[in-house]
Amino acid sequence: MECLNDFARDIVRKFNVKGSISSLYRFGNGHINDTFFVELAENGETQTKRYLLQRINSNVFPRTNVLLSNVELLTEKLNTLNRKGLAKF
Repeated sequence: MECLNDFARDIVRKFNVKGSISSLYRFGNGHINDTFFVELAENGETQTKRYLLQRINSNVFPRTNVLLSNVELLTEKLNTLNRKGLAKF
């Protein structure tokens, strides 16, 4: 497997986040996907921002575009229910 730091840096660059990686490690021990904890520190800020990154196993989910589309639809539905007061998070 590629270097964990290189993987995280590549992923973090794909998002509109500010700061440099101050902490990075594998999170949990899932059987299907790889999950990583990343903490970013912004210049001059004392607080850090924390993210969980998940790499989808394309052997298990070969059609990741369909999977992500389903996640988006579910998220939209849950947000609609929440706005209507029908779901609490």
